[in-house]
Amino acid sequence: HFEEALEVFRDSYQAPHSNTAMVLLNLGSVAGEQKEFAAARKFLDEALSISRQALGPEHNFTAAILHAHAELAVHENDLPRAQKLLEETIVILRKALGEQHPDTAVAQNSLAQLALKRGDYAAAWKILDGNLSLSQRLFGKDHPHTATILSDLAKLAVLEGDNDDAQRRWDEVRRIERRHTQYL
Repeated sequence: HFEEALEVFRDSYQAPHSNTAMVLLNLGSVAGEQKEFAAARKFLDEALSISRQALGPEHNFTAAILHAHAELAVHENDLPRAQKLLEETIVILRKALGEQHPDTAVAQNSLAQLALKRGDYAAAWKILDGNLSLSQRLFGKDHPHTATILSDLAKLAVLEGDNDDAQRRWDEVRRIERRHTQYL
């Protein structure tokens, strides 16, 4: 259905339009999930080109497409490219939305996950620790997003051999999860 929607948008808008870029982003995401990486890259490249023309190179939607490109690069195990794309994404999001915005934190968390994958625990720790403080301020100490970051920090503590810190963080994650599952 996305291909049909894409044709409708292409027929409806003469100039590059952000709605067309959105459909292309969705197509790229679906193709990536189906491991059709060449098709995903093609859709994302076109979405990025249209977004830059229609919205500008420093728009948060342009950053969202770059982030999707970075995720695709991770799936393709092109970690240097993924890092470059994530860093560009974060620069744009900081300018467009600010340091304290959830979208900026999500992109930074992706960069931390990439650092973990590369084995750069110091970089991952620095990013995750900063994101934990941000998540606690934005969402609260008992929010599931905060628990996810605590879980990532616990995994990192295990990798670094600090089992006591890991256990403390896992206990906090379980407390948050219990708080949220009691309402189900």
